[in-house]
Amino acid sequence: VKTERLCSGGVTPWGTIVTCEETTAAGDANGDGYQDVGWHVEIDPATNKIKEYGNDKQEKLWAMGRMSHENVALKNDSLT
Repeated sequence: VKTERLCSGGVTPWGTIVTCEETTAAGDANGDGYQDVGWHVEIDPATNKIKEYGNDKQEKLWAMGRMSHENVALKNDSLT
């Protein structure tokens, strides 16, 4: 997975880091149906890799939406 302009991240209650791509430059170069940049990305600090979610491929957090921003904050209340 190619990422672009990651510079800050928030630590999750489960110990991973969620960071954000700080650009929304348009394009779907890999043909997967999603714009390539502007997403949240979850990093596993134990492996220094983008997390996999049960399908044997690293993916961005598509469900969290797409926008140009720097960081996220997560609260351990299962809501925020």
